[in-house]
Amino acid sequence: MKSHGEEFTLSTRNIVTKDFTWSTDFIFSHTKSRVTDLDAQTRIYDLIYGNGIFVKSSDENYVVRDWISGGYVRNNIAKGWLPLHTTCFVRRSVFSRVGYYDESYKISADTDWLIRCLYVNSLRVAYLDDYVVRMRMGGASTSFRQMKRKWKEDYAIYHKHGIGRLIPLSLKIASKIPQFVKARLKRYLKKI
Repeated sequence: MKSHGEEFTLSTRNIVTKDFTWSTDFIFSHTKSRVTDLDAQTRIYDLIYGNGIFVKSSDENYVVRDWISGGYVRNNIAKGWLPLHTTCFVRRSVFSRVGYYDESYKISADTDWLIRCLYVNSLRVAYLDDYVVRMRMGGASTSFRQMKRKWKEDYAIYHKHGIGRLIPLSLKIASKIPQFVKARLKRYLKKI
């Protein structure tokens, strides 16, 4: 994907307590973006996803996590794999087929929705091996207390969709470790 233009970001920390943080990012953007790596058959895809980078909330140049999604293989979902939801581009018609986020899940609605798209409904999917999202660390699942809630929701979601429970959840959690290690290694190598 190639993008040209200007972008302005305004970040605020609205509420910060021991157990809760609410921050807001306003992004004002005037850009033109163009997908460069998919062939002319992109019209046949229901969902296209790519890679994402997480940066420190206080420093957008400090990469904390490097999420390389990799190619789509349906059975890998039972091994804890999912693309980063913020990198997904979907056709409007997907929502009438799959539905919207299930808001009964307070943290893992994205996991449920992606499993419905990629495992239950077997959409036509394409992987764009490029970074399409750069986002700040933070959000609903960053504290340990909230992570435990997320894991509980994920456990229920995997069971609901007949994927299993403990194995996909354990592998999903473990798959995040290399994302942090890779980002740290890149920072280290830049210093050398």
